[in-house]
Amino acid sequence: MKNLSGQQSLWLVFPILLVLVVLIAGIILFPTIQADIRGRASEPTPPPMTTNSPEIICSELYSPVCGTNGQTYGTACEANLAGITDFTQGACRTPEALPATN
Repeated sequence: MKNLSGQQSLWLVFPILLVLVVLIAGIILFPTIQADIRGRASEPTPPPMTTNSPEIICSELYSPVCGTNGQTYGTACEANLAGITDFTQGACRTPEALPATN
């Protein structure tokens, strides 16, 4: 084997030392990192955020509609809020009272 100078032997040993330092650091740090990941995984997840449906505001402009239930609503929007989806334009007709006979 050839005799190496101090500088040559340093360049030969340096990569080996560097790999050893990285391996030792990995052995020391890996259990800590792994425990941190396990700790986060065991934490309960927060409940999903619930959103309330937006408040619906109907126009106050009177445009009557007659629902299938025979009730007059001020607007189609009000009828929809009451759950009536089938209606006709205009107020519901009330049956006219028959004249009383004696």
